[in-house]
Amino acid sequence: MKVEARQVPWQGRRRAATFTAIALSLAACSSPALGPDGPTGILEISVVRSPIDPVEVEGRPNEAPVQGARIALHADNGNVRHRSSSDAQGIVRFRVNAGRWTAVVETCPGALDLPSSQSVEVVANATATTRFGCDTGIR
Repeated sequence: MKVEARQVPWQGRRRAATFTAIALSLAACSSPALGPDGPTGILEISVVRSPIDPVEVEGRPNEAPVQGARIALHADNGNVRHRSSSDAQGIVRFRVNAGRWTAVVETCPGALDLPSSQSVEVVANATATTRFGCDTGIR
């Protein structure tokens, strides 16, 4: 008696789907981080206030990190896409799509005057940094 092996129609598709899933998983491990609009990078912003002492002393910093400074990131079209507040070290980090962003300090506790906005270019899989100095008005 001769036995004939038959392939069930769904078995081939199941195998192809499994191989496709594995290939996509491996490709994702080596590709850049992707956001909803493509590759992403990190934008790290530091915020300080100065002066903190009316007398400058050589060798002693006359600035301090600002906790709670509120930063807004505007896309090219001017719309606010992200908003966050700085930590105790005066740092705020955003994972954003690669491209040009405009950072704006909306609030800066302990400051009389807010700094001007800054345009920053974020590159995929890299960290871009910028720094804001808020004026305390101490003279």
